[in-house]
Amino acid sequence: MQKLQEISKRWLPPIIWFYFTLLLGWLVAYLIIGDRQGYLALINALAKYLFLPVLFIALLNLVLRRREIWGMAILALAAFLFFWGNLFVPGINNFPADAPCLRVMTYNTLGYSTDPQAAVDVIQQMGPDVVFIQEINTALAQLVQEQMADTYPYQLLNPQDDVTGMALLSKYPFEPAEKFLPERFLSVPQLVIMDWAGQEIELVNFHMWSTGISLPHVIENNFRLREAQAQAIDDLAANGSYPLIVGGDANTTSLNTAHAIMTRHLNDVWMEAGFGFGHTFPDGQVDFSFLPNTPPVWTLKWLVRIDYILVSDDWVVEAAYLAPHDGESDHRGVVADLVFLGER
Repeated sequence: MQKLQEISKRWLPPIIWFYFTLLLGWLVAYLIIGDRQGYLALINALAKYLFLPVLFIALLNLVLRRREIWGMAILALAAFLFFWGNLFVPGINNFPADAPCLRVMTYNTLGYSTDPQAAVDVIQQMGPDVVFIQEINTALAQLVQEQMADTYPYQLLNPQDDVTGMALLSKYPFEPAEKFLPERFLSVPQLVIMDWAGQEIELVNFHMWSTGISLPHVIENNFRLREAQAQAIDDLAANGSYPLIVGGDANTTSLNTAHAIMTRHLNDVWMEAGFGFGHTFPDGQVDFSFLPNTPPVWTLKWLVRIDYILVSDDWVVEAAYLAPHDGESDHRGVVADLVFLGER
């Protein structure tokens, strides 16, 4: 045992210092380069997991008792709290008790789902006033028309039996907006003007391109494409004349540049009123059932938050929370209760 302790005290500190050097290297690269390099952008998307070893290092240092290691661990904790600490502070919002409230949901239902009833059940359980759906297939669209027409009499359905289907459901009447988002999204965005008790509200349903493991230039191009799509959303928010609610699958995380662009003139409801990381993807496997004889690829569960509801300053976010998993989709829905501050 004594020999083991001697070996640990000899070799563990250099290994720990090597880890802290790598962590510092990532932090400098993130602050200077950001998402401009493909693989670094992927690392940025998963950056919170770079901090996991700090917990084990702190436990080891109870034995090693090295002051410099405590110092580096404290600095790493400070960096973690800088990026994600606000997600663990309950939000405090002040608004009139009788202020009108709207419940909104965004939900990627998986275009290759074989159980559309599961998605319908989750939507009915959450009871939103407005639902943004990505990847709606024809089977789900048929069930929505059959089972939800009374609840959501206003429906804009564009089902596809792949990942490009889109739908917008509302309890309130809406008309297509006389505008469009210029960038090439994975699915054609849906833009409508909703009449909410006499107040016109602009709604946008979007689905950005995803990123797989590929060559660096391909990954980099996908990040640039999402940033252009985020810029189109930001331009809409900056020049809009209506209170705005945007919902969809952004395929980007809060440390990526696309998120920073989207939130220049819009507020991320999870950062306003959610608690915890709010991870929405994946469900533990990536489904390739649309390819012949291809089993699902198993992954860790709920690794990142890539599904968003974004709102203009006309709204206060009373609450933001995750919908239960339906057992089919590789995403979880996001729900937000929004309080309207007054006519624009």
